[in-house]
Amino acid sequence: MRLWRWLVRLLGGIAGAVALYWLVAAVAMVVPVNRNFTQTPDGIEIFLSSNGVHVDLAVPVANPIKDWRAEGLVTLPDTAYLGFGWGERDFYLKTPTWADFRVTTGAHSLLWRPTLMHVSELPTPRQDAIRLVISDAQYARLVRAVRAGFAPGPVRILPGKGYGPRDNFYKGAGVYSMFMTCNQWTNRALAEAGIRAVVWSPLPSGVMRR
Repeated sequence: MRLWRWLVRLLGGIAGAVALYWLVAAVAMVVPVNRNFTQTPDGIEIFLSSNGVHVDLAVPVANPIKDWRAEGLVTLPDTAYLGFGWGERDFYLKTPTWADFRVTTGAHSLLWRPTLMHVSELPTPRQDAIRLVISDAQYARLVRAVRAGFAPGPVRILPGKGYGPRDNFYKGAGVYSMFMTCNQWTNRALAEAGIRAVVWSPLPSGVMRR
């Protein structure tokens, strides 16, 4: 009987923690940061897009502030934009589509896990992308935030990895957890650049709404 009561209390504690997590997320995803952000006429175009799982941030391949070709990230001649995403290693590699999702993979990714950078080579922005025009200073800060997502030193590609001919995976920096998700990484990069974002966004909706 004591064991049964202990199990009930344990399950109740877990359910309460999960409910608290999503309650905090619901509030944090509607509280803006950089609320005075305004777009910059004739500035630098960047784009945000979501596949329903995570948000990608697309930036120009090259301009006077940053030439990403110098990092060895461009392999195709028609690449005009690079799409960046950061996330948990196993989830990225084992779940190219929702059809490949496994509960064990999803649960595993909630722990403190190694990360990858996912880089897509785009001839044009995605059709459903949100366009933002930002200043040179904001873009310079955004570049620093994105570059910090890669493991220190020269970018290191995972040979033979990628969902198709236009994307690759690279070793990432930091660890993934339920508190630092792929979407929060993008949200934080926007916030650090001075672009409108939210306090915390474990889901794509918090980023895309802003």
